[in-house]
Amino acid sequence: RSRTPHASPRLALSLPLPTGTTIAGSFALMHQQRMDPLVLDPVYGDADLLPERAFHLTASVDQQILPGLVARVEGWHKAFDHLVVFPDGPDAPRTGTWSNAGYGEASGLELSVQARRGRAHGSLAYGLSRSVRSNPLATTMPIESAAGGDRRHFVHLGADLELGRRRGLLIGADYLFRTGWAIGSLDRHMLDDGRTALWGVASLDDRRRPDLHRVSLRVEGTHMLRAIRIRGYVEVAAMAAGGGSIEDCQAASPNAALPTCRDLDFLPSVMPWAGIRADW
Repeated sequence: RSRTPHASPRLALSLPLPTGTTIAGSFALMHQQRMDPLVLDPVYGDADLLPERAFHLTASVDQQILPGLVARVEGWHKAFDHLVVFPDGPDAPRTGTWSNAGYGEASGLELSVQARRGRAHGSLAYGLSRSVRSNPLATTMPIESAAGGDRRHFVHLGADLELGRRRGLLIGADYLFRTGWAIGSLDRHMLDDGRTALWGVASLDDRRRPDLHRVSLRVEGTHMLRAIRIRGYVEVAAMAAGGGSIEDCQAASPNAALPTCRDLDFLPSVMPWAGIRADW
C-alpha cells in the first residue's frame, strides 16, 4: 500500500435551462492501489509503487423532446498514468522490476432515449468507446495495445410495465449487446521430452472474444406493511452468446502433438437472481 496519502477530489455541476435542456459536467481525480501480492512483494515486486491514477472528464446534455420523452448525449474521457508495468524482454523475469511508467487513455460517447407514458417505460441506448494502454518498457511487444477490458460497442434496449391498482408489481425485460473484449494470443513449441509444450505470449490483445448477447426478465413487487415497505424481485438473465470464457491451454498432449487451447465458460448460460429489501 502507498505510504503517503493521496487525495481523490470530485466535482459535478448541472445547469437546467427553461427550454427543457439540462447541461452537466463532472471532473474526478482517482487513485487506485494495485493489490496484487506479487507486485507489492518486497523481494519480487516493489512495495513503494505509487497508486495508479486516472483523470475523469464527463459532459452531457439532456433534452426533453415531449412530455415523458427525454434524449441524452454524454461524452467522457479518462487519462491514466502511474500504471504498473513490467518489461517484456527475454531477460525480464530475472532482471526486470515493476514500475509506474505505464499510461493510457479511454474515451466514449453514449446516446440514449427514455420514454414514459402512464404505466409503461422504455429506453434505448447506444455506446461507442475506445481504451488503450501503453507500456514504455516493452521491447518485444507493441508499446500501445488495446486495454484488456476494451469493448467498442454496446446496445441496450429495455422496457417495463407497472401493474396493479397501486402499481405494486413491475414486469421488465431488457436486451444487451456488447462487443467482445480484447485478448492476446499464445504460441507454443515442444520441449525435448516430446510431450511438454512451452507457452509464450505471441501478441497482446490482437483479437476479440465473441460478442455478448444477453436477454433478461425481471419481476419486482412492492408491499406496504404499516410503516415498512417491502420490495422483492426475481430476475433471470440468459446469455445467448459471449457469456465470458477463458482459454484452457494444456501443457501436455498425446502422440507428441502440439497441445491446443479450448474455451472454458466461467459464466453460466442462465443466471437466476433474487433479492428482498425492507425500508422503514
